[in-house]
Amino acid sequence: MDDSTKEERPNLCKLLEERLIELGLDAETYGPYVVGSDAEELPDVMELLKASSEEEELEDSVWETFSQDVLKAIEQDETFHQEKKNAKKLEAQKKEQELAEKNKAAIKEAEQQPKQAAPKSSQVDDAQKKALMQRFGYEMPDEEEEEVAGVVTNKQAAAAANVERTQELRSKKTTTKKEEQQKTKEQKQSKVQLKEERRKKAIKGERKR
Repeated sequence: MDDSTKEERPNLCKLLEERLIELGLDAETYGPYVVGSDAEELPDVMELLKASSEEEELEDSVWETFSQDVLKAIEQDETFHQEKKNAKKLEAQKKEQELAEKNKAAIKEAEQQPKQAAPKSSQVDDAQKKALMQRFGYEMPDEEEEEVAGVVTNKQAAAAANVERTQELRSKKTTTKKEEQQKTKEQKQSKVQLKEERRKKAIKGERKR
């Protein structure tokens, strides 16, 4: 009986190795006959063993007891085999469950990441809009906000620069206009004052005459 048979039918193989010698039979030669038979075939196998035994004086009760022991060993091996099969099945189910839980946790984590990142992006975007409003006095259009969330694009930067230059030009233009008006006013006042002084001098000259 080979090792694989002993692993599959440990109880029966052990029984045959111990008892076949007592019955005047070689275990390696006649053991496979017993191992390869089922309950229905066992009586015929027992007749073969009796005929082949070197112990001719063995009573029938000995063979009957041996036959019953073989049936018990077969049942024990079937139970052992079923338990082994169930253990493998449970182990496979356990691994499958663990894998399912890991996959579930990974999916849950992946679903939570965008939700956690969204408020952060929104906060950055609000802060940038607030800074632009404080600096330039206007809010970026929604179309430009949607281009890249949380990032000032080249288009936005160019627009902001144009607004800043426009405001500077307006400021300079306003200042220049005010200066011109003030200068014109001063010139008019100077002309009026000069004219008044000339008039007074003329009046004094007339009086002296």
